[in-house]
Amino acid sequence: MLKKANSDLVRRQNRGLFLETLRQLKEGGLQPREQDESAVTFAPMLKKEDGRIDWNQSALVIERCVRGFAPWPGAYTHFGNKLLKVHRAKVLPGDSKGNPGEVVRADAGGFWLATGAGIISLEEVQLENKRRLPAAEFIKGVRIKTGDRF
Repeated sequence: MLKKANSDLVRRQNRGLFLETLRQLKEGGLQPREQDESAVTFAPMLKKEDGRIDWNQSALVIERCVRGFAPWPGAYTHFGNKLLKVHRAKVLPGDSKGNPGEVVRADAGGFWLATGAGIISLEEVQLENKRRLPAAEFIKGVRIKTGDRF
């Protein structure tokens, strides 16, 4: 509950900052300035292996990677000896009750995995050489059960 309250507070603060910036821009109160070239940094080129999910990371970091690596290189993991692309994921409230990468719930609604900090629901996945599916449909064809490891 505290995490949700904190994220709501940050959203309100960001919204307020955004609106204040727009107001100042409209009124001519912002003075443009050149970027300090000595402070410029460059991000490295993304590689396919950058999309591999590290289940020891927090659910929040993993969910952001799923969104950030779309469409390329894409977030992925392995289930058994097959590649599983993760197209959509959602952070769930609560603490993880399993080891990172372990399925803590699998039912008609989909499946949840423990992470290094928190629980994540894989919402839309794609097993190699198969089509992209909502998790609830995916587990109908692939037998995933509580305790399985990714």
